[in-house]
Amino acid sequence: MNMIKKIAFTSVFVLVLLLSTQFSYAQDDEGIGVVSAYEGSVQVTRGVNTLNAAQGMEVLLGDVFDTAEESGVKIVFIDDTLVALGEDTSFEITEFVFNPDERRSVSNLTKGKMRSLINKFKGATSSVEYKTSNAVAGVKGTQLYIDADDEIFAVREGEVFVRGIIPGAREYRLDANQFTRIVNGNPLPPQLLTDDIWDEFQSKTDFPEQLLDLFSFFENYFPGSDVPPSVRGFTSNTDDNIPGGAFPTTPPVDLTPGAGVENVAPEVPVVIDIPGLN
Repeated sequence: MNMIKKIAFTSVFVLVLLLSTQFSYAQDDEGIGVVSAYEGSVQVTRGVNTLNAAQGMEVLLGDVFDTAEESGVKIVFIDDTLVALGEDTSFEITEFVFNPDERRSVSNLTKGKMRSLINKFKGATSSVEYKTSNAVAGVKGTQLYIDADDEIFAVREGEVFVRGIIPGAREYRLDANQFTRIVNGNPLPPQLLTDDIWDEFQSKTDFPEQLLDLFSFFENYFPGSDVPPSVRGFTSNTDDNIPGGAFPTTPPVDLTPGAGVENVAPEVPVVIDIPGLN
């Protein structure tokens, strides 16, 4: 896929909607996000129906996104979480809860690659999980990349707990600029995530896109409401054409370490083979 590494990652923050509506457990017919951009062939399986993704399309709990070769899609959720899926990727939203006191979501990445930005949550409880066939990543506020095919988990900002799903599997905390790979059902000790490696990862989920007119988008979806000041873009370079410019890099919320987490990697060299980089 001809991808652009420095591309705007559009965000729409629906604060007014959240303040005027009581959110709890999302029902299958309740909107939990929208498609902000897509490229190529992206299909959405919704119950017994298969739909073609479109910009501005409402996202529902239980939706399964499947991207073809040279295709991708970007999704903005109502908690201001952003997800970008690369080509040949399958992504399913299995659980979603969002209200002023609690945020919880679970999604399955059964194949392919994704990048996600999970914003800081001010409520009492926050839990966001992404699962692959061999591991699960628990996050609360971070920017991360996951490759389900090569079982790579990388963290650019914030903290993520990665554990294998086999009985007795290890769990590691990945801090900013660290990554790991799942081998034989266990994560390897965290390694340094260099700028070159991150750029390589990021390029697999970026694609040329026509940005949404955020103000028109908000007015169309929430007529009669004031556009919140936090409507903004996420880009590697400040862009005066995007409301709010670059996305703020605020620290994540405090994380409670998981049971048995090993926070410090042992002082031994570990080489992780990354396809296409070695």
